[in-house]
Amino acid sequence: MRWGLVVLAVAFVVGCGPDEIVEVTGVVRDGRTGQALPGAAVRASGGGRVDADDEGRFTLTMPAGSDRVVRAVAPGRCPDETRFDVSTDGTPEVTVNLFPRLE
Repeated sequence: MRWGLVVLAVAFVVGCGPDEIVEVTGVVRDGRTGQALPGAAVRASGGGRVDADDEGRFTLTMPAGSDRVVRAVAPGRCPDETRFDVSTDGTPEVTVNLFPRLE
């Protein structure tokens, strides 16, 4: 009986391991023109922060799961975020569109 409980406890602990970490790629664009926005700061809901490269592209790592968020900000732009699901089978490219601030 005791060994059965030990095996059950070990199986439970192994099943509660950390989420699988996946890479998510994306691009930050001007919401009006569709042009890339280099240098935009991009942050993931599961942690991690990067700056978009010269082509507005970014790569973040985050835990697989549903309803993840990527938020981008850039000077002179309204911040915005995109919600999506992160799958271990492949996540589509994420696009965040930033619109100019109204003066």
